Amino acid sequence: MRIFRQDNRGFTLIEVVVAMGITLVALLGLLQAIAVVSEQNLQNMQRDEAVQVAEGQMNQFRVLPFSQIVTCAACTDSLYTYPVTIAPSRLRGGAGTYSVTRTTVVSADLSQINTGVKVEWTYKGKLTSHEVHSIRSN
Repeated sequence: MRIFRQDNRGFTLIEVVVAMGITLVALLGLLQAIAVVSEQNLQNMQRDEAVQVAEGQMNQFRVLPFSQIVTCAACTDSLYTYPVTIAPSRLRGGAGTYSVTRTTVVSADLSQINTGVKVEWTYKGKLTSHEVHSIRSN
């Protein structure tokens, strides 16, 4: 009668299943991290694009001569708000649109104008905004 000796050169089925389970948990965690990073990346790209939109609108204010900046002479609080404009997003994945509000506030002695641009956008139901202000002197 032949007796087989026990060979320890391999994995048992239980060891393989446990190793696969541990690997699966690690990969699921990594997949979740990739999803979070992708979402944060999209939010950062939206914010960067909103900053570019705001800076572009502010540059339009900067190139105008002081006398041609629209102000509200009849207003008591010296605040003039331009009509809201919509700027389309150019991001892949479609971030939607940006709502742009431009304002001017005239100082009491009419020598300075505070120009402002506010850009708002919505991502997953959350309203976010970015504002830029600049003071122009006569």
